[in-house]
Amino acid sequence: MPISTRHGFRQALHQRQRLGQRGQAAVHLLGLSFEDAEAMIEHEALGNPVLQPVIRRTSTPICDIIANTVAEQVSLADHLLRQAGELTDLAPRVRARLRHLIGCLDERGYLQDRPEWVDDDEGAEALRALRALDPAGVGAFDLLDCFTLQLQRTGRWSGLWRALFDRADLIEKQDFAALARQLGVERAELRSMLAALRSLTAAPGCAFSAAAPPAPPDLLVRTLATGELVVELTRERQVRVSVSRDAVAALRRIEHQPEHAAYVKGQLAHARWVRHICRQRGDTLLKVARYAVALQHGAVQDGPAHLRPLTLRAAAAALDLHESTVSRAVAHKSIETPGGVIALRALFSAPSGEGASCVTAVRSSIQRLVAAEGAERVLSDQDIADRLAPEGVVLSRRSVAKHRAAMGLASARLRRRRLALFDDA
Repeated sequence: MPISTRHGFRQALHQRQRLGQRGQAAVHLLGLSFEDAEAMIEHEALGNPVLQPVIRRTSTPICDIIANTVAEQVSLADHLLRQAGELTDLAPRVRARLRHLIGCLDERGYLQDRPEWVDDDEGAEALRALRALDPAGVGAFDLLDCFTLQLQRTGRWSGLWRALFDRADLIEKQDFAALARQLGVERAELRSMLAALRSLTAAPGCAFSAAAPPAPPDLLVRTLATGELVVELTRERQVRVSVSRDAVAALRRIEHQPEHAAYVKGQLAHARWVRHICRQRGDTLLKVARYAVALQHGAVQDGPAHLRPLTLRAAAAALDLHESTVSRAVAHKSIETPGGVIALRALFSAPSGEGASCVTAVRSSIQRLVAAEGAERVLSDQDIADRLAPEGVVLSRRSVAKHRAAMGLASARLRRRRLALFDDA
């Protein structure tokens, strides 16, 4: 192969590799949140005098108030870890296990997923240390355990309370006459005990922020007078760069000098590429969001119970995009709808497998029915299936049970017991 041919081949291969890397960078940019995408563009602008990232920062008083409020919010884990750091008498291994247990707590402060070592000597000591932290009730295994920890903390725990909890089935049946008789107390004392139960906290961890509040939305849905939904990119959340005319003019003045020609050409090409991938990110995001909102008109207007089945693959086929492109477009993005800010990904949901409903809509309907329950009427899984059938949501009892378990909802028996605990004797 002649030298000129080999050189041309290597140059073409280098160009193809460079284009491949740039294509990967563009795809990567699409999948990033606004903050991470902005940081990536700022990094790309380093060393290129032509590029100037357009960084929008709001500084209104209300934003300052929100920023201060966010700074004051503390998660349950942070609150507990701060206290754990002050326990200087714990052995290093026990301290490590205590930190591990804190990481296992759910948003309520319950320790439902217990490590196997929690029953050995060091694990038991770590558990005792956890349960001694504030708030009272944290580290409980279940609701009654949570109540027990709070009663113990206030010095009210006694054998009578243990006997009451052992007869939770009578509370569930609301047979307070039999309950008072078996406990050997008057009805007035029983009412006082149940009133004390109502003063306890069922989920001590919920008083703390589980996570930082959501960022401002990337997209906005406006409703026109005709009822049409219009989707727009939020101006403050667009990743943009501007080109410095002075820098371009300075480069143009030296681009004809042989020693600077390659540098000038590279900087100008890089600037055009960065501007292109920024526009491409916005265009793709808007394209995907408009399609999803148009298909999910009812859900956007009236809530998730009206969601239609929509998979990423179906959207990709309709928009002539790769499924991974749609997946990246909806990742870490939010959209402000008439009902509030939601994740863009929430507009996509797989079919439930029965009927024409999607998983999100089915679970929203189940949640609505369970939330409306009272102690006098707790719905079984079959009851829920029967209630949903007239709404066009066809589910078997087993399907309801699977959805309910996936949502973290207790069985009807346990829900009835919990509601009865807070019902007047």
